[in-house]
Formats: sequence, C-alpha cells, structure tokens
Amino acid sequence: MIKQVNQLIDASGSIRNCWQWLANFWSKSIPKDNSIAITFSNYPTVLKGEKVIHQDIQEHGGGGAQIVLAFVEFENQLANISVNQKLTAIFISDGADSMVTTLDRKMKQNLSGNLLNHRINFI
Repeated sequence: MIKQVNQLIDASGSIRNCWQWLANFWSKSIPKDNSIAITFSNYPTVLKGEKVIHQDIQEHGGGGAQIVLAFVEFENQLANISVNQKLTAIFISDGADSMVTTLDRKMKQNLSGNLLNHRINFI
C-alpha cells in the first residue's frame, strides 16, 4: 500500500521569520514521491512531484492567510487519492487566519468533509 503525504503549509506574512527554516526542512526531510504540498497565503498553490518550496516566501504568497481556501484545495486533492492509500496530512500554521473571528463558520460553509471516508492520519 502506497503512503500519500499531503502538507498544508501557511505561507502568509506572519510566517516570514521562520520560512527559510521551514523551506529547508521540507526540501530535505519530506519525500517528494507521493507527496502533495499546498502552500497558502491569499490563495492556495499546489506543489506536486519535483516542485519545491522556494526560500523566498513571496513565491508562495507572503500576504494574508486564507486557511479555509487551503482546506478546500485539500478536499479537491483528496478526491483524486485512492481510499486504499495510507494518507498522512500535515498542517503547519500559526493559526492567524485573515478573518479568524469567522474561521469556524467559513469552514462549515465551504467544506464538504471526508466524503469518500479516507483514513487520514492528521498531524
């Protein structure tokens, strides 16, 4: 059984001070095979295969944080992954969404949930 690793990585301005460390760690430690990274700031960007996280946060956003849009993209990617695959999802963020006061409501309004019943190890 192939293991799939999905990462949702905050690339907003508030992460700027630790971004280079994060980009280096990801590039050296996370296998690229069967891996999808979703970086997010004002919008999500999907990195698959040989695509890398750039040292310059501006390549991935560097602005506000739209956590909901990142999870919407995660659901989109999930639809293309077999339910038989072992799936680990890693969420890295300081939690400072651009509209944190409405985050819970926006998540409920915009996300469908795990409709295919994937078994997800969420970190």
